[in-house]
Amino acid sequence: MKLKQLIPMMESDDMQATLDFYTQTLGFEVYDLAKNERGIYWCSLYRDGAEIMFTDRNAHSKEKRATFNGVLYFYPDNVDELWQELKDKVTVEWTPQDFGYGMYDFAIRDNNGFILAFGQIVKD
Repeated sequence: MKLKQLIPMMESDDMQATLDFYTQTLGFEVYDLAKNERGIYWCSLYRDGAEIMFTDRNAHSKEKRATFNGVLYFYPDNVDELWQELKDKVTVEWTPQDFGYGMYDFAIRDNNGFILAFGQIVKD
């Protein structure tokens, strides 16, 4: 048995705003979604080889808002090109730069406040 894929499923307090951010700002496409009487409660989004899912918040959660302690890290073909595409449309966490761990990356916040980093390996 082997693991084939990891697809994060994040909670969102506003599914429509999340759909709008990921499709209109980041260029993701809707792969699938589920609705009920209240509206969209789950979606799967993809862009190129990256996929992410979002769901309404768990009704039993004691958190006041959707939370995630970490960074979702994407590997685009060209960090600088993606930076030019996004820099004026998003909340920037850090600008493109080389880091000691061998990556050149930048990071933004999505509409839920989650950090999304975009990086590529630094070539010697």
